[in-house]
Amino acid sequence: MSLHTRKSPGTPGLNRNSTDDLNPSMNDPLGIVLSRLGSWRQSGERYTAKCPAHDDQQPSLSLSLGNDGRALIHCHAGCQTNDVLAAIGLETRDLFASALDDKQRRQYHRKTLEKEHLFERMVIEGACAASSCDEELSEEDSSRYALAQERIISLNRQLAELDKKEHPNMPPVSSLWRAELISAASIVPIPILWLWPSWIARGKLTVLAGAGGSGKSTLAITFAAIVTRGGRWPDDTSCNAPGNVLIWSSEDDPADTLIPRLKAAGADLERVRIIKGRFNDLGGHEAFDPATDIDLLYQEMDSTGGAALLVIDPVVCAVKGDMHRANDVRRSLQPLVDFAEAHQCAVLGISHFSKNTTGSLPADRVLGSQAFSAFARTVLVAAKPEDSDGRILARAKSNISDDQGGISYQIELCTIDAGIEAVRVVWGEHIEGSAREILASVEGFAGEEPSAQKDAEQFLVSLLSAGPVPVEQIKAYAKSAGHAWRTVERAKKKLGAEAYKQGKGSWFWRLGIEERQTTPKAATKNSDGLQAGMTAFGSNTFDESDSEAF
Repeated sequence: MSLHTRKSPGTPGLNRNSTDDLNPSMNDPLGIVLSRLGSWRQSGERYTAKCPAHDDQQPSLSLSLGNDGRALIHCHAGCQTNDVLAAIGLETRDLFASALDDKQRRQYHRKTLEKEHLFERMVIEGACAASSCDEELSEEDSSRYALAQERIISLNRQLAELDKKEHPNMPPVSSLWRAELISAASIVPIPILWLWPSWIARGKLTVLAGAGGSGKSTLAITFAAIVTRGGRWPDDTSCNAPGNVLIWSSEDDPADTLIPRLKAAGADLERVRIIKGRFNDLGGHEAFDPATDIDLLYQEMDSTGGAALLVIDPVVCAVKGDMHRANDVRRSLQPLVDFAEAHQCAVLGISHFSKNTTGSLPADRVLGSQAFSAFARTVLVAAKPEDSDGRILARAKSNISDDQGGISYQIELCTIDAGIEAVRVVWGEHIEGSAREILASVEGFAGEEPSAQKDAEQFLVSLLSAGPVPVEQIKAYAKSAGHAWRTVERAKKKLGAEAYKQGKGSWFWRLGIEERQTTPKAATKNSDGLQAGMTAFGSNTFDESDSEAF
C-alpha cells in the first residue's frame, strides 16, 4: 500500500456531454470555455470537442484544467488559441482564474479546497482500511497519514473562512453554540448495572462475534431466554429479575427458527418482542432498518414495559454507509448506544470474524472496521474446533470489567411442540486464560505467530546471523524465497533487527545485540549459503530515501 503517491484530482461537476446539462453558473475557466463550445466529451480529466475556429468534422480540440487553475486548450488541426477563443467570444485572459469575478473566484477556490479535502480523506480512509485488515503501515505511509490529518484540519479552517466571506451577516458560531463544561465534583458516581455480571452490561453495547458454525445466534437466544425468566447465567450468577427482550434478525425466520429456539431455551415468550417491520405515515408496512429506524423503538418502550435486552443480528446492518469506515460505523452505532443509555437496555450486536484472521488479537477479528470493537464496551467471541462439537465463549475485550476466562458449551438438537426440531445451548465448564489463549486452544493455533511471519523470522535470522546485509540484497533474496516484503518488515520488527546507513552509501540491516548473542551456530552456518546465493542478484542501486529500509 502507498499513501504518498498522488495524482491531481479531476474537476468535479463536469462529467457531462452536452451544455444542456451544464450548470449555468460555471465557476472555473475550463467550465466557462466548455459552456461556450456546445457539445463535448469527457475522458478521465480531459475533454474533447469540435474546434469552433475551423470546419471540424471530428473533435480535434483538447481541453483540460492545469494545476494552476488555467484552462488548457489545444487544436490538433493547428488553429491558434486566440482564434479558438475568438470564435466563442472569449479572450486569452478568460483562461485564467484571475479573470473571474469575486463570486466566481470564491466558488473556484471552494471547489479547489473541496477536491483537496476529498483526496486527503481518501488517504485517511486508505490507511484505516489497511489497519482494519491487520496491515502495518510503513513509516512513510504513517507520515503521509499524519500529514493528511493535518491538511484536513487546515482545509476545514480555510473552508470556514470562505463561509464567513460568503455569508458576512451570519452571526459568529460562538454566539449560537458553546461548549458545555461540567465540574467533576458535581457528578455523582454510579455503579454499572449488569445484565450478566462482568459479561453484558445494561445501558451499553456488547458485540458477540465468531466464525460461522460457532452458534452465535443460538447463544443470543439463550441469553434472551435467561433474561425473560430471570434465570441463572452459565457461571451461576443471577439475572436478578425477569426482563423484556427485543430481537431483530435479518437472517433467521421467526416462525421456523427464532420461536422454536426460544422455546427450546425455556424463554417466557410473553416477554419477547420480534421486530418485524415498521408502519409508515400512510399505514403501509415496510421492512425495519436498524440503520435508520432505531428511533422508532423509543415510542414502543412505554407500551411494552421497557426492555432489558435488544438483540441486533447482524450488527453490521445497523451501519448506514461503509462498515469498513470508522466514521461511518461510529455515527451509525451511536443511535444504538443512545437507546441503550436512555432505557438502561443492554444491546447485543451479533457479528462474524473477518476471514484469514486466525491468530490475531480476538477483538481485532470482528468483521468490518475496528470501530465495532472500539465502540462496544465489551466484545465476546465464540469459536468451534473443526474436529469437535465443543465450543467456547470468551471475553475478548472489556472496558468495564475483567476480560479473562471463558465458558465451554455445546449446541444440541432437541424436539419441542408437535415434533418440531430446534437447537439449544448446553453449558460446560469455566475455562481459564485470555481470549487469545482460549481461541488458540480451540482453533489449533497454539498461540504461535502466523506461519508466514515465522518463516520470515527464520529467514532473517539465517541471513543476518553472519553480519550486516544491504537492504537491496535482502529484498532481492526475500523475493526469490517467496517472502512478501511487508511480512519481512514485520519479522524485522519482531526480531528487533536494526537498520543503519553506512556512510553515504546504502542501508544495511543487522540483528540486535541480544539476537546476535542468542543466534544458534547452526543458523550462522546456514547463512553462509544464503550470503553466497545473494551474489547472483548483483548490486542494483537502492534508493536510501526509501522508508521501507527502516
